[in-house]
Amino acid sequence: RYCNIDYIILSTLIGISLTWIVITYDIGCQWSKNLKKQIETYPESMRVSSDMHVDVAVPSWHINGHGSSCRSNFALAHLPGAGRTCGEEVVY
Repeated sequence: RYCNIDYIILSTLIGISLTWIVITYDIGCQWSKNLKKQIETYPESMRVSSDMHVDVAVPSWHINGHGSSCRSNFALAHLPGAGRTCGEEVVY
């Protein structure tokens, strides 16, 4: 269902060695539901390393249009280590 964004994210991470990454996406709450299962369908060279911690959040401006459960679980303001970013900069 989200194969385009899966491909964009996974191909961007090829060869990058990080311990933690935060991905912001307008519908990250929906996209992340099956992310781990979807990653397994891609070639091994595109899979995220098992020692890389991946957090998904919804950018601050977009989170206002989501339900309370989503705001509680996917707001950057509630994500430890995310700092005071809004996550919208890459859109522009």
